[in-house]
Amino acid sequence: MLGFPVADRTLIDAFNSNYLKTIIFQVKYPINEKVFENKDTYLRLFDGLFTRVSESQQNGFEISMRKDQTPILQPITAEKNGIELRSENGQKVLAILKDGINLTINDSVYKNFENICSELKLICEVLVLLEVTHINRVAIRKVNIVDFEIPTNMNETYSIGVMQLLIHPELLNNINYFPSLNSIVQSIHNVLFRKDETTLNLKYGMMQSVPTEKKGQILLDIDLFNESSIESSGVLNTFSEINKEVFNIFNWAMKPDAVFHLMNKK
Repeated sequence: MLGFPVADRTLIDAFNSNYLKTIIFQVKYPINEKVFENKDTYLRLFDGLFTRVSESQQNGFEISMRKDQTPILQPITAEKNGIELRSENGQKVLAILKDGINLTINDSVYKNFENICSELKLICEVLVLLEVTHINRVAIRKVNIVDFEIPTNMNETYSIGVMQLLIHPELLNNINYFPSLNSIVQSIHNVLFRKDETTLNLKYGMMQSVPTEKKGQILLDIDLFNESSIESSGVLNTFSEINKEVFNIFNWAMKPDAVFHLMNKK
């Protein structure tokens, strides 16, 4: 898709854990007012998956699009913008909006793409219900976060060193140019990569939660989307292709040791 090295997807079956915190699947289409007419149908369609339903209101948040990014949360306008369904435990949110559909999943309930395909197929059924024939954006965003805390007795270890253990060194070469690595409390890189109608918004780096303490987070945020006109019947296939490339990018950006660590972590 974008030319990243193809990763061996059989590795996924060997993973005992992952670094994921938030996963977002998104489709966008022209404004469609039919979303308000089918609230009961949505609940029947997603029976057992989403038990709580409400209309998007000013006093909440919705999943929506910004230019060159697939945001996680964004304040909504006073105008009713769609229907929001939540799982009983609140770990999955499905927003069926006038201009798109967003499925947001917490890391604790996301296993792999194959396990979520049934819900993506149901999203395709919603598109049929709304009489949406073409999609103008299909996106997957996967936010990987590793929390760390360096013990106080490890005086020679610094936060940048943790990032260097996880992120591929070719992406971090400029860091070593700084005169005092232990003085760096944040290093976030953002690369916007476009090829044809596909865009990658890649963020990676380290941030200390408290500048005076050696604890923080390592971030690898992969936001990949296709903005070509896609027939609604081809959405699931497009999701599958984007998901494969996201996995390729993850393996390309992480050090091999960090990837194989997932196979041994319980």
